[in-house]
Amino acid sequence: MPRRKRKAANGDGTIYKCRDGRWGAAIWITYPTGRRKRLYYYSRDRNQCVEWLAKKRLQKAHGSIESGDDIVLIEWLRIWLERYTPNIRVSTRTNYQGYIENYIGPDKIATLKLVKVSTDMLQMFAASLEKAGQPDSKGLSAKTIRNLFSMLHAAMKQAVGNGLLLRNPCDYVQLPQVKQTEIQPLNDAEIAKLLTAAKGERYGISISLLIFGGFRIGELLALRHSSLREEEGCWYLRVENSLNRVSNFDAKPGEPKTVLRLGEPKSATSRRDVPLLPKVFTALREHMQHQHEESSAAWGLYDGDPFLIANQLGGFIDPTSFRSWFNAMCAKAGITRHIRVHDCRHTAATLMLKGGATPHEVSLILGHSSSQITERIYLHPDLSERAKAVHKLEDAAEKYFK
Repeated sequence: MPRRKRKAANGDGTIYKCRDGRWGAAIWITYPTGRRKRLYYYSRDRNQCVEWLAKKRLQKAHGSIESGDDIVLIEWLRIWLERYTPNIRVSTRTNYQGYIENYIGPDKIATLKLVKVSTDMLQMFAASLEKAGQPDSKGLSAKTIRNLFSMLHAAMKQAVGNGLLLRNPCDYVQLPQVKQTEIQPLNDAEIAKLLTAAKGERYGISISLLIFGGFRIGELLALRHSSLREEEGCWYLRVENSLNRVSNFDAKPGEPKTVLRLGEPKSATSRRDVPLLPKVFTALREHMQHQHEESSAAWGLYDGDPFLIANQLGGFIDPTSFRSWFNAMCAKAGITRHIRVHDCRHTAATLMLKGGATPHEVSLILGHSSSQITERIYLHPDLSERAKAVHKLEDAAEKYFK
């Protein structure tokens, strides 16, 4: 009895004879979206169909049978953000979602087939963002454009890994240079005025913590009473969280699209212990005692582990509200130039370096990923130091002025 041919398993594909005499091969593929499609191949030579089908079966076994022929750029970016970014911070995910929906989505490049996106197209897209990247027709900053393309590069790299693309079209895009803005730390007179203006204010302790601790605003607003620790006679604040406004991915109709959420700090090195100056520690204890007194009059509604910079019930406050209060304190202090909350962090670094701290020590306190960052940002000689350097030429120059 003749041996029957084994029937191919479901999804393994098939080879068949067409009415016009040609041979055909077909196999089902699955797109990243979950949509299935049947691929076909035709040839007069049956062996070519066999080879084509064997190649597709091998790709399928290696997980690269997905095809980018039909998927468009923005569809892939949404899939990438949902499936392939499990370890990014919530605030980073919010930024990525904003890049995809607000900047890539409205551009014609969003509807291009993934396989049709070229380096030249991306270069033109970058140029358009620089000219008019926002609804008010102002271009995006170089830093924002670089951050957006960093996300794009990661998404395209994953597409290459998935077999959707042969190469990453972002590899050779030329992006605008980020101009390093000169830091503007507070001078001695401004520090004194701001500390005086904040005395007696509800959030007054924050000025001392910012100027002499170098906290980022999200880190400052995430500090609780339990963040204060002591070890071998040294009092310090432990930075473990950061308060940020992020997208509310689970928002239902009518609910806010963004929420305030405690999350991880900016980087692994941002989790750190910040020692306190004795006078700052004394002022902080007085502030905490005042909060304890406030809690006793709150009928049990006060937070059990209140935030150091807190509302009337010990809960956290909105960073936007804190910035408004900070601006009001600057006005009260009579400081006419614009000072940001982050300039207090620059002030802390500058004071520490002038006091003799090494860049490595400052980087540990500020939570920089390396001391090179500290050196690049802060180690710029001021005018008096440059004048001293020029005066060293005095003896050498004397002979030229006789």
